[in-house]
Amino acid sequence: MSFSKTFAQRLVAYLDVAYTFVGSPPGTNFNNPFGWSIGTAYLVAQPLALFGFLDGATAISPGRDNPLELRFGAEYKVVKAVRLTGLAGRSESVKIRGVQLDQ
Repeated sequence: MSFSKTFAQRLVAYLDVAYTFVGSPPGTNFNNPFGWSIGTAYLVAQPLALFGFLDGATAISPGRDNPLELRFGAEYKVVKAVRLTGLAGRSESVKIRGVQLDQ
């Protein structure tokens, strides 16, 4: 489920919540995770936006830590159907960097 709210035409707040039914194959014991994401985006000037998100979830495997990740980046709309997104982030154990091309 996703919620968003725009403030002052340039600032957008986001909240996402999710629950996933994983199931447990024979001989395993997995938990159904609850996930969430909270973030904001700021439209600097058309077509450039900056964003940041904090994502978390409950662990699927018993005895594991709940994953938590901080992501931030920028998005540039080249044309209506093409956006370039630069992304960086930090999770508990993995550094995340990348460029994403969306249509």
